[in-house]
Amino acid sequence: MTVKELYAKLKSEEFLDPHTGSVAYNYFIFPYPASQEYEIREQIVEFKKNLIRPNTFADVLCINLYEEFCEFLKSKEMDDKPMLDFLMEREEEDPDMADTVTDYLMNIVTDATENGFIAHIARKIDEHVAIIDDKIRPYIFVHGVGSIYPYLRVNQFLSIFEDYNRPDKYRLIVFYPGHADGNYFKLFDELADRHNYRAVKLITNLQ
Repeated sequence: MTVKELYAKLKSEEFLDPHTGSVAYNYFIFPYPASQEYEIREQIVEFKKNLIRPNTFADVLCINLYEEFCEFLKSKEMDDKPMLDFLMEREEEDPDMADTVTDYLMNIVTDATENGFIAHIARKIDEHVAIIDDKIRPYIFVHGVGSIYPYLRVNQFLSIFEDYNRPDKYRLIVFYPGHADGNYFKLFDELADRHNYRAVKLITNLQ
C-alpha cells in the first residue's frame, strides 16, 4: 500500500464508518521510513485538508504526541513555574541531572491515572468526537512518535490508552517512523520493540 492507496482507504465509505470491521481493533499503524519523516508530516496535513472536503466531510483530529506532552508540562506547575521550564532549567544548571529529569518525565508521561498525560489525550479525543455538526469524525491521527522517544513508546501509549479507548467511535491511526517485522516494530528502523502490538498494520512499506 502506498500513501496514495492509504488516502483512498481513508476516504472509502466502509473505512469511514468505525462500526465496520472488528471493533475490538480500532488501532492501526502506518509504518514508514524514518528518512521520510518530514514528507509524512506534510502528508498528514494534506490528509486532514482533503478529507474535510465535500463528499467526505471527515474532520480529523491530529495529535503530535511530543507537542502535546510539552503543552501538558507547561500546564503543570513546579516551584511556581511551568513544569517544563523548571525541568529544563534544572538540567541546564546541572547536566548531571539529565538522567534524573529523563526518568521523571518517563514516569509522568506513562502515568495511567485520570490526571495523567494519556488521560489528557483521551479527553481531547472525546471532546473532538462529541462535536455535533455536519461533519463526521472517524479518525484520530497520532504522530510525533519519534520526537517523544524515549519518554514514551507506541506500545506503552496504546496499552495505557486502552482504558480510555472507544472503538465504536473512531479509528486511531499511528504514523510510525520505522518498519514492521511481523507484528513487531523497529523505531527508526533500528530500535527493536519486542512488544506485540494490538493493532492492524495498514502498510508494510512506503513506495
